[in-house]
Amino acid sequence: MHTPNPDSYTGTTVYMFPGQGSQVPGMRQVVASWCPELLDVADRLVGEPLMVRPTDDTRLLQPAIYLASIAGWLCAADLRDSGNPPPSIPAIPAADVILGHSLGEVAALAVGGAFSALDGLHIVVRRGELMAEAAAAQPGGGMMAALGAPAETVQNLAADLSLIVATDNAPGQTVLAGRRDDLERAEHALFADGHKAVLLPIEGAFHSPEMNCIKDEFISAVHAATPHTPGVPVISSHTGREFTDVPSQLGDSLVGAVNFRQSLLALRQRGFTDFVDCGPGHVLARLVRRTLGTDATSIYDLHDGQLVMPPLQKGA
Repeated sequence: MHTPNPDSYTGTTVYMFPGQGSQVPGMRQVVASWCPELLDVADRLVGEPLMVRPTDDTRLLQPAIYLASIAGWLCAADLRDSGNPPPSIPAIPAADVILGHSLGEVAALAVGGAFSALDGLHIVVRRGELMAEAAAAQPGGGMMAALGAPAETVQNLAADLSLIVATDNAPGQTVLAGRRDDLERAEHALFADGHKAVLLPIEGAFHSPEMNCIKDEFISAVHAATPHTPGVPVISSHTGREFTDVPSQLGDSLVGAVNFRQSLLALRQRGFTDFVDCGPGHVLARLVRRTLGTDATSIYDLHDGQLVMPPLQKGA
């Protein structure tokens, strides 16, 4: 059994799992092929079939992305362990560490062995419900992507407008959270300086103190899964450190910033060079390219075909 230690993990290969916003058309087909039982449970838990209609509903998106990520991981494992991969597909290495982005931390922990994929689904469904409830209780919250602006510029703007830096994804790609009026002011300020900004279709200031009202209840939901030490090191994209207290650290990630850029840089400094994006939408593969450039030796993108193009359906 792996014993967490902030300085113990080594290797070259990182498996990655994305958060909300990575959804793409066709996910239900992939999930139904790789984990139909989980999909049936998820449909019952949310009260309707997932991934059959366009939606920005956090309650539906979070379990959908979780399931698509688990399906991607199963596909990677199948390609890795088959012993006879298609000649056009390079061999996929096993994970030395696992990294999740926001919601993706739950999938990362399930894959790492902290709890089952089914328990992870229950956690994610409750997470989506609680975050939607928090947003509804505090109307007017939202999020905005700042594109092209230096991190220091965005941080200073956030401080001036009482906003929160919610995610630091890659150089020139930061997301702010806060009141929508303040976000619109930030948007205008960034445009005036020649940068781009996009108000995201998210109701709620996620990864900010506005989520403190649901933190304890979410931690209780994680405790209900009786998590234990992952068999493979799982890294928090909030702290960049290994998960050692899963409920508490997931609670902290809920209200704290996603420091994905810093997490990637720290992993590269430790010698990690190969990155496997198990999620839909090839979002994290793009962030790796943007952050590490040629320092990333291999980026296995299961949904992009840059290095890996798996079948969309099991056995296809």
